[in-house]
Amino acid sequence: MRFVLAAIAATLIIGVATSTTSFAQKKKDQVTRASVNECIQLARQRGWTDSDLSAGGAKSNPARDFVIRCLQGRQR
Repeated sequence: MRFVLAAIAATLIIGVATSTTSFAQKKKDQVTRASVNECIQLARQRGWTDSDLSAGGAKSNPARDFVIRCLQGRQR
């Protein structure tokens, strides 16, 4: 009987821990996506174009650097 209660308690604890971790990760992803979108919008307001922001492969891309600085909180 004690074993059954311990097994049920362990199952409930694992279920709660798993759902809490999953919820926290989803919330973090939403916040990150919102932050990136806000920084991209700020870059557009500051005059960067979509082609500036999507210049793929360029190591030195000023528009990309602007968005990264914005995400770090150094550009507002």
